[in-house]
Amino acid sequence: IDNSTFTFVGELTGTNQTNPPYLDAVADLDANNNFYWTSTRNYPNELDNLFHGTFDSGKVTNIERVHGDFNKNTPGWLVMDHSISLDGTFLYFNNARFDDQNCQGPCEANIGIAKKINANTFTTLTNSSSILQNINDATYITYAPCISSDNLELYYTRYLKGQITANTIFEICVAVRNNA
Repeated sequence: IDNSTFTFVGELTGTNQTNPPYLDAVADLDANNNFYWTSTRNYPNELDNLFHGTFDSGKVTNIERVHGDFNKNTPGWLVMDHSISLDGTFLYFNNARFDDQNCQGPCEANIGIAKKINANTFTTLTNSSSILQNINDATYITYAPCISSDNLELYYTRYLKGQITANTIFEICVAVRNNA
């Protein structure tokens, strides 16, 4: 309706699972109508849990899994969050490890950057760790990356590792760079 008011018009067709337990979340869209989302469909039988398809008029078709070396392919590790660059070239992914026996929520998490190889494959940049060295901090759970349309601002969320309590402080942070 305006900059801060929205009206729900319905669920996307094609993206939501119908059989529980399920998680379909973290929707993102590039300028070419490539729609990306995280899903636990067929997990843990299939460990790569990032999907993409073609968005058109409230429907997502041509659905495929997104593959690449950014997938840990280890039970307990998920691509929890992600962000796609506006041109669809770069995937800002968040790997998170879950272990309900030893921690609440993700036990550890970090953000990485992968480059598109083809329609359903991305490869982690060799300098991803150095680019994100001031963001990924082992004392924090870092997640929810969101890259600006000009690729100069990376927003993300973090909190100190440990038990989540009423005193846990969740921070929305931004990292700014001069050159994409």
